[in-house]
Amino acid sequence: MSIFAQTEVISIAVAVAVMTLAQVVVFYIYKQNKERKYDEEKRRVEMEKLRESFEKRIYDLTERLISREDRWRDVNHLVFDSKANNRNFPAKTERAKYSSFLSASGLNDSDYEVEGDLVFVITPFNEKYDSDYEQISKVCNEVGLRCIRGDEQFIKGDILSHILKHIVKARLVIANINGRNPNVFYELGIAHALDKPTLITSKTVEDIPFDLRTQQLVIYNEKEQLAEQLSKALLKVTLKNA
Repeated sequence: MSIFAQTEVISIAVAVAVMTLAQVVVFYIYKQNKERKYDEEKRRVEMEKLRESFEKRIYDLTERLISREDRWRDVNHLVFDSKANNRNFPAKTERAKYSSFLSASGLNDSDYEVEGDLVFVITPFNEKYDSDYEQISKVCNEVGLRCIRGDEQFIKGDILSHILKHIVKARLVIANINGRNPNVFYELGIAHALDKPTLITSKTVEDIPFDLRTQQLVIYNEKEQLAEQLSKALLKVTLKNA
């Protein structure tokens, strides 16, 4: 075999070896990236399960905390104080008041227009309270009101801005304070600051006296009681703001 032929064979062999090595390296990198992505996804799922577990324990402990009347009164005393001093719903408005806070949060001029049939429900984003929301939504629909909550739509970006828009545009805000979720109380405070007609729903012990049931506070034990009390409260709102 000539030197030229030998050189050509060696060149081909080297080229094949280089290509094979390159394929091996690419396959190795691909495998490593795939495993890394799998590990990241696995960790994300594990963290989400851990978060849900802690959240459930917090809600369970909260229910135990307010299982007695004296505890329940102590935990919710600010709610009662505010409702005792303001038993009437604000008059119906066509447009919410301008707020620099709202504008800085991304609301534009059209977002200040109030929708006459819209009820926005502030509630914990947890399946433990889904049945509460379903009951509230059912009662609202029965009296001709459209009921939504903040997590029913896919939101890309700032969810607070999305929630603020619905609070502003709503004719009425209903806040489910079960679980004492801090986000719920923050959003409820915003609704009060905007002078929004607001109903508060709370599940509590059986022996809470009737005198605590103000016009704007719906206290119940069973879903049937929630439906009955909420229907009466909504009727007062719709008659007041007709």
